[in-house]
Amino acid sequence: MMMSAIKLKFASLLDESSLIPTDVTFEVQDEDDTVHVFKAHKHYLALVSRVFEAKFFGSLKETKETVVISETTSQAFGTMIRFIYQKDSNWNENSVTDLFEIANLANYYDVAGMMTKVEEVVGEYPINLANVVYLAFIADQFSMFSNVSQILLGRCAAFLFQTLLTHVLDFSGLFSDHQYASAALRLHNMILEMPMPYFCTNCNQFICQNRKPVHQDVHLGCTVSHPELSSDRIWEVATNDGEGRVSLYMLYTGPAYFVLNENIAVSEVTYDCWI
Repeated sequence: MMMSAIKLKFASLLDESSLIPTDVTFEVQDEDDTVHVFKAHKHYLALVSRVFEAKFFGSLKETKETVVISETTSQAFGTMIRFIYQKDSNWNENSVTDLFEIANLANYYDVAGMMTKVEEVVGEYPINLANVVYLAFIADQFSMFSNVSQILLGRCAAFLFQTLLTHVLDFSGLFSDHQYASAALRLHNMILEMPMPYFCTNCNQFICQNRKPVHQDVHLGCTVSHPELSSDRIWEVATNDGEGRVSLYMLYTGPAYFVLNENIAVSEVTYDCWI
């Protein structure tokens, strides 16, 4: 309860109604030449950033009341100011490039906890087939922020890997844009290096087909079930003619003693993987 009250107090410092005046103004000019203004308090900024501490109170301290900020965006700088003042901010409104700009500010100004927040948001950034290669490209462009870059790149590769388990993808489409071709190739290579997921050794499928109809190419020795055969026994495929008929045998205790059921339609047999 006390921490919530303190957070609200810090957040209210930037309100126009606050009795504590700001003493520094930042100006950020975007690519469209629009200048955005952010006001703050030198002492408070110095508490959360050693860079701001040196900038405002060091031997070469900044004496101007207005500081011009370059090489970033107003969206990124505004997010940093709101983070410092613990004001509520919709991080989901930031584009992926905005997030890397914020990571750049977190790194440059050494703002406590902000890089961790960026990593958390990037770890939840929505990925789909329409943006996966673009996101990998951006991650590669900002590889100097290794943790954030690797989190995003790893998630892109994992997304494609999981998609391939249930869908057939035409990778030629991922290489259609020459600008992103290198990112697509990197994703492709990362997927090839990933360990295989759970693989059912009975049905030989990535996603276990237990209780589902067997495929026509069901392998010999696969454990299956049939509605007319005893369900409390273990039945395995003995033969498969490749044309939709199989033979099943039931093992008993004792060497080489089994019951054989021949000429069974594959369509009547289901996988019995969890035995």
